[in-house]
Amino acid sequence: MGFTVLSILVASITVVTILGDCGQDELYVIRTASNNGLVLDATDPTLIKLQHFNGFAPQLWKFERGSNVSLFYIVSSYTGNVIDLKKVNNNYFFLFMNERTGSLYQQWVYNLDNGILNIGQGWNMDVYKANFTRNNPVGVYALYNRQINQQFFLEKKN
Repeated sequence: MGFTVLSILVASITVVTILGDCGQDELYVIRTASNNGLVLDATDPTLIKLQHFNGFAPQLWKFERGSNVSLFYIVSSYTGNVIDLKKVNNNYFFLFMNERTGSLYQQWVYNLDNGILNIGQGWNMDVYKANFTRNNPVGVYALYNRQINQQFFLEKKN
């Protein structure tokens, strides 16, 4: 089983939509584009942070169809919960794990610039303050010049 990929236009950016039967056994790592081996880690489900890849469950993710065919949930293989947003201030939201509620703040699309766009907020996943170090939080921030701190790669692990 694999992803069916379609391209759509959302808010003047091209978005790749992950569709199809992803299969319950397909696990992915969400890797930063910085080439330093850092991935999203949900060991602490109250705040998703960057860690070096170790292959353990808090770093492995599934993608499940969202409320329509163009959206997906990012599901932790560790907790079974989905990535959600926690407001820090008017300009930034951190990522944390939460039970699935169907909220658009829990649903995402993957754009052609390697950005992961949150539908509820309309902002890209973002390495906080562009600080590519262990334990730095990950959140969402307004799309800004397609910088490397807003680019992520999905890497299949099984």
